[in-house]
Parts: sequence; C-alpha cells; structure tokens
Amino acid sequence: MAKLMGEVASGKHDVLIADAKDMPDISSCDLVIVGTPIYYEKPLPCIREFIDKNEMEGKKVALFLMSIADKFGKKSVKYTENRYAGLTKDGIKGDVIAIRVFHGWMLKEDKKTMEEGKEWMKRVLDAFENGKG
Repeated sequence: MAKLMGEVASGKHDVLIADAKDMPDISSCDLVIVGTPIYYEKPLPCIREFIDKNEMEGKKVALFLMSIADKFGKKSVKYTENRYAGLTKDGIKGDVIAIRVFHGWMLKEDKKTMEEGKEWMKRVLDAFENGKG
C-alpha cells in the first residue's frame, strides 16, 4: 500500500518510502504518512518506536491502518477506528490531518482496497497542499 501511495505522490512531491524499523530521517519532511497493519490487537511495535522517537512536531501527519476487522461486522470496524487509530496516533505531536482504516488481506492484495488507498492519498495530498489539514 505504501508503494502505491508513493506513486500517487511522486511527480508532485519528493517521496521517501521507508520501513519504520530502519528509523528513517524525516527531519526534512513536511508531510509524513504512517501506515501499520494491526496484529494481535495493536499496531506494530516498530511503528510505536518510530512515533516515540520522532514525535513529528510541526509536521502534517496522515495515518492509515490495515485490518481485517470488517470481516467481523460494522461494530468491529468502528472499534478498530476508535481503538487502534487512537493507539497509533498517541504520541504524535504533529498535526494529524487524516486517519483511515483499510481492509487488510492475508495472502493476495485486495484490488478494491488498493484503489481506495490511491483515492485516499489524493485527498490527503489535496488537504496538505491546500492547507486544509
């Protein structure tokens, strides 16, 4: 998903796609997109470590989560949005301009989710570029 979102942004912006566990230097970034799958009821530990280390103060931040909660009904999706987005967002001192939970997959990429990711990224960029975030 991150690579696809990077493709949407490239050509308009400098893009750095990195694994959080590599602790990339984001000091020159104005917009940071953070994505994580939800495993065992929480975001990946490396995402928490990345957020705790960087804080992202003064930056625009967009978060996306990948989850299979929709398989368990609408209440599960709402729970995921409230609980896990909150856990991921906690500690970010930047301006969180967008949060989205996407349908995850186990073995094969979900084409519908990939298209939704592209469209979400376009909206995030629009909000960033036009100061709506």
